[in-house]
Amino acid sequence: MILVWLIVILMAGGLLAWLSKKINPELPRWVALGAVLLDLILIVYLWISTEATTGSAWLIRYDIPWIPQWGVSFSLALDGLSLLMLLLTFFLGLLSVLISWKEIKNKVGFFHFNLLWALAGITGVFLTMDLFLFYFFWEVMLIPMYFLIGVWGMRTALTQPINSSFSRRQADCSCCWQYWDYTLSTAPKPAPIRLITSIYLTLRLRLMLAVC
Repeated sequence: MILVWLIVILMAGGLLAWLSKKINPELPRWVALGAVLLDLILIVYLWISTEATTGSAWLIRYDIPWIPQWGVSFSLALDGLSLLMLLLTFFLGLLSVLISWKEIKNKVGFFHFNLLWALAGITGVFLTMDLFLFYFFWEVMLIPMYFLIGVWGMRTALTQPINSSFSRRQADCSCCWQYWDYTLSTAPKPAPIRLITSIYLTLRLRLMLAVC
């Protein structure tokens, strides 16, 4: 369950930072700092307390059914590599909050909302064991990054979201094709679900190719 809390803390902290701007202009900074610091403490605690086991490839595993008709589950797992990557992610996230303390002057609450949700998406990408869930967290990470670059980036970086659109859409197409193959080739599913899935992925793929 602690793996879920690593994501929930960042998402809840992002929403709270955005809303707290109405109470005090400086409060979003402290909320974001507290959320990232809490996650950093949790991951350090896991680093110290979790012992490697020879019987399992995962240090911690959390798995519950999500959309059983599609074979999709909310599956998270932590191994040594993802533990190291999360430690680095939260450390850099903490530095980002501290460095932006005096640099970000406009839309402070919205900035920290996007920053924390981008970190939450990255956390989910490092922990997820399900391809559908991976694609979900990938999108959760990309959308806030678009606003961070477009609104608070340097003047020369204002066009970066447009210039990087092709690369992002290529990654989207790759994930879409992989999930399409997974969904339509695994265990038998009711015909309506297969039809809806096929139509949705076809339209999504055509839209992404059109944007490219």
